[in-house]
Amino acid sequence: MKKINVIAFVLLTVLFDIFFWGESLALNFALFSVLTIGIQFLNSPDSFKKRPVQAATIGNLISVFMLVYFNSTISGFASIISWIVMIGFYHEDELRTVYRAVWSSILHFIKIPPFLRKSSTEENKFQSAKYIRLIKIVLIPFFLVFIFFLIFRGANQVFSDVTDKIGHDIQWAISQIIEISSIERILFILLGSLIANWVIFQSDWKFYTKKEREKGNQLIRRRAKNKPNFIVEFFMNDEKTIPKILGLKNENKSAVLTMGMICALLVIINTIDIVYIWFGYDYNPTKNFSKDVHKGVNMLIFSIILSIAIMLYYFRKNQNFYSQNGLLKKLTFTWIGLNGVLLISVFIRNIHYINHLGLTHKRIGIFVFLTIVLLGLISLYWKIAQRKSIFYMSKFNSWSVYTMLIFIGCFNWDMIIFNFNYSNRKTIKFDRFYVLDYLSDEAVLQLKLKQSELNNNNDLNKIEEYQRYRFNTLDKRFIRIAFKLRHDKNSWQSWDYRKHRCKKIMLSLN
Repeated sequence: MKKINVIAFVLLTVLFDIFFWGESLALNFALFSVLTIGIQFLNSPDSFKKRPVQAATIGNLISVFMLVYFNSTISGFASIISWIVMIGFYHEDELRTVYRAVWSSILHFIKIPPFLRKSSTEENKFQSAKYIRLIKIVLIPFFLVFIFFLIFRGANQVFSDVTDKIGHDIQWAISQIIEISSIERILFILLGSLIANWVIFQSDWKFYTKKEREKGNQLIRRRAKNKPNFIVEFFMNDEKTIPKILGLKNENKSAVLTMGMICALLVIINTIDIVYIWFGYDYNPTKNFSKDVHKGVNMLIFSIILSIAIMLYYFRKNQNFYSQNGLLKKLTFTWIGLNGVLLISVFIRNIHYINHLGLTHKRIGIFVFLTIVLLGLISLYWKIAQRKSIFYMSKFNSWSVYTMLIFIGCFNWDMIIFNFNYSNRKTIKFDRFYVLDYLSDEAVLQLKLKQSELNNNNDLNKIEEYQRYRFNTLDKRFIRIAFKLRHDKNSWQSWDYRKHRCKKIMLSLN
């Protein structure tokens, strides 16, 4: 164990307390992330030559920059997750999948610091000798000096008075420290020490690295004895009744029949969507748009997850190398294409939803989900077409989800929602209550700026009485925001650019 790591451990614990105690996530987390990267570079510069480590580090830097610039909920979440992923790759720099980096990071969080672990017998002997030398060199001289200090203090009154005054000052300082301390502060410092241990100390425990070394991107054909299908074995108790030749040929027939029927069902569903959603759409104000869209998304989730599970079962082993699996592959690719059409149908339905009822977080979330699903379909196609392994799919899709998380953290969605709905308020219903309940302070201040224009809007006369009353809560929310900005006691650690923008808007309102 390097002595510099112990020093870094103490320093990082102290800085954690300085950065985060009584503060919100903003500039402090960005600085802490940069410090984490610097410590890892000093500890293991060679790990930065590996692409997953590079990608995780860049992803974290992007997310913390967006945290300082936007400080939105999604940018904060992306910053924390990307930091955890980055730590996981630092501890096991040979990992290739994001989800295993997350698990590795979590498991390393609970590890015992090296200087508290039990060592081997030889190491214990060495440590004991080391501590004995330390006692001889440091503690014994200090003990002798303390004896002489007591002698001189009793022999010299002036020296006794000076030391009493110094002792009183030290006692007062200690009492002040105890007074400002609390059990919460002590627990917070302990949390900081755990996180410092998480960041700094590496271990030889490479559980997930060993598991991934056994995995490859390409499938390898392995010849094995025929084994009965587990479904047949479940329903047939007598082993003699289990067909001995339920091999690739029969499995292929079962797969072709299954995929053929699924494709036929998807053709019917997609035909209905194309006729009524793509080209024959007719808006009905009395219709529950939200129910239709979420029903479509739920159907898409169930259809794709179930079908992917079926495909992974059939293409798990030597079915990929079966010479007569051409029809099955064509049906599988057809299924992927039909799911792509289903995905487009949900996309168009969500567009109709937004054009009539406005933009919200959930409607943006549907687009994000559809993008992830599209990437999942692409990875499934590539797996079957190029005989890739399930490990390849898990690696591709985990990085896809991670990249999407970093991407969506790069936008100020609250202001995008507000600006879109406000700009299109003549064609869609501008939901002020959504702004007040779910959007950021910056969006509420923008609403306050445009209050007079909204009050002059003829559409306001169509609003029900209880909605008018609810609209008055804008003033109440504005007062709370103004009070918070004017009495902001957070120091430089909690600085972010969004707060700066809000203060500028406040100045323009005064």
